[in-house]
Amino acid sequence: MQIQFHKTQGLLIHFPLTELELARTVLRNLYATTKAQIIMDLIKTINLYLQPKLTLVSHFHFCHNCQMEIDDRVGDNFIHYTSDTDDKWFHRYCKPLKEDRP
Repeated sequence: MQIQFHKTQGLLIHFPLTELELARTVLRNLYATTKAQIIMDLIKTINLYLQPKLTLVSHFHFCHNCQMEIDDRVGDNFIHYTSDTDDKWFHRYCKPLKEDRP
C-alpha cells in the first residue's frame, strides 16, 4: 500500500493487485462510516474479481468414425479437426469393433 498526500491535490491511496483483500477491508470500513453507494459498488466489483474461477475441462471426446471414446491425455492416437462450423475428433487408427456387436 502506498499513501501520498499533496497539499494542493489531495490524498492518494494505492493498492497493488496483490493487496486487494486489504483494499476490500479498508473500503468496507469506509463504507460503514459513509454509506456511499459508489464504495459499495467498488466492493462488489472487487468481490467478483477475487472470487475463485473454476473451469471445466473435459478430456473425453467421441470419435466421429467409430463412436468410441477418446482420452486426449493418453497417447497421440487422435486428430482434433476444427473449423468455423465443426469441432470433430478422430482416432488415427480406430480399434476393431467386437464381432456380433449390435
